[in-house]
Amino acid sequence: MGKRRKRCRRKREGQLRYAEFLRLKRWVMSLFVFFVVFLMAAEGYTQEELVWQECDTGIDEAKVTAICAIKETEGNLFAGADRSIYKSEDFGESWQGAFLLKGERRGVNLISYDPVDIYRIFAATSNGLYISSDGGKNWLRSFRGRDELQRDVVYVIATKHHPSSIYVGTKRGLFQSKDAGRNWSAVNIFTNKEVVAIAEGVDNIYVCAIDGVYRIKDDLDLWDRVYIQKASERENGNGDDVEGDFDEDQKDGRLYHIACFGSSIYLATDKGPLVSKDKGESWQLMNTEGLLTRKIRFLLPLDNGIFAATEKGVFYYNKKDDMWRSISSGLASPRVNSLSLDKKKETLYAASGNGLYRLKIDKSSSSEGIAACKGFGRFTEKEPSISEVQQAAIRYAEVSPEKIKWMRQAAANKAWLPKVTAGLDGDVGRTIDLDRGGTLNPDFYIEGPKDKNRGWDITATWDLGDMIWNPSQTSIDVRSRLMVQLRNDILDEVDKLYFERRRLQIE
Repeated sequence: MGKRRKRCRRKREGQLRYAEFLRLKRWVMSLFVFFVVFLMAAEGYTQEELVWQECDTGIDEAKVTAICAIKETEGNLFAGADRSIYKSEDFGESWQGAFLLKGERRGVNLISYDPVDIYRIFAATSNGLYISSDGGKNWLRSFRGRDELQRDVVYVIATKHHPSSIYVGTKRGLFQSKDAGRNWSAVNIFTNKEVVAIAEGVDNIYVCAIDGVYRIKDDLDLWDRVYIQKASERENGNGDDVEGDFDEDQKDGRLYHIACFGSSIYLATDKGPLVSKDKGESWQLMNTEGLLTRKIRFLLPLDNGIFAATEKGVFYYNKKDDMWRSISSGLASPRVNSLSLDKKKETLYAASGNGLYRLKIDKSSSSEGIAACKGFGRFTEKEPSISEVQQAAIRYAEVSPEKIKWMRQAAANKAWLPKVTAGLDGDVGRTIDLDRGGTLNPDFYIEGPKDKNRGWDITATWDLGDMIWNPSQTSIDVRSRLMVQLRNDILDEVDKLYFERRRLQIE
């Protein structure tokens, strides 16, 4: 009893000392922060942070799905939601309803305008394509589709090289109009294919479908697929991801958006942004350092960088520094659906699941310094990149996909190895002889030498059925799912710690 009391007393004393240590640590850190802030204020040093501001006054819907800034006009903006299309003529200060969607199937997927005629506005909705030829005052449904999937228009683009040509991408096919939307014809190569996005390059049209990226020249009517997506990543007819017993790292990323800027083509996928500098002939994965997620929903390329909309906020890629930076401060919802930039006003607009936001970007922040900070290079010269840290964490935790591959290969090779059993036996017997006596003499039993027998055997058996299916595969599939979850948790924690340290270094 005495020893137990002493242990309890020592434990309580240790807990009290640890609590005192934590209080002292918080006090020292608070004093240090106050001292640093005081010095920065004394030197007149301030770091201006990019903060989003809400600008949805007049929009009576919480979720904004599309935004479009008419770059050649003074402050004209169009926004789309589930029930209506809204217009602003004062750079987003106030909004008015421009068109009320009717019917059961409603929702604006995209808003764009004709680069030749800026007063010609297109609204891709779940109930067809609507066109306004007078700057949003009157709207007419131009494309209807034959069924629900064809009526669900996800993308629309009017080409610069052919002013009367319009492409419409739906969840079941691609359609083209060569007379400004009066008549439509289906592009046969996209029959029953879901179209994700459309972009116009220098002399090519690029269509991002569910199974890859297609390209066509303006003066030819010949399509070719320049990027192929594996079938394991596609969706079923209901728009849900197809589940399977495969490792997550063995799949291609789902395609979400495609954008062209100059001679470069950018592709937004589940596995990060891809770039092609040879008109789609070859694709390279861009550097993802600084991204909190590789699932890119929308890309907006510019001269010196790229804006990306993700489920974890907005990020900016600075081409000079080859690094991403989060610019999501002030956003109420991290998931952003669409981005649009007003170059005249130097303002970026974001349509999110919790309203419409704008971000003032001056030349110093947008061109050179949005992702670069003075003196930041000395912190990163001799430090590992985020990819190197992630790989080190994967090796340390033993959650590499190579481990599952080895287990599957070993289970498949198990059938070639036999089940071997060995046996050893022995037997010892007595040798007895009977010597019968005469009439007056008794019989005698004579015992001779012992009779010893020894033997051994080896048996090898094969179960040829294991060559077709090994029961161990079931447990390996379960381990694969658990390993993917564990690896994602580890990488999320590594990303948070890595970029939190970067933020502290910058500060």
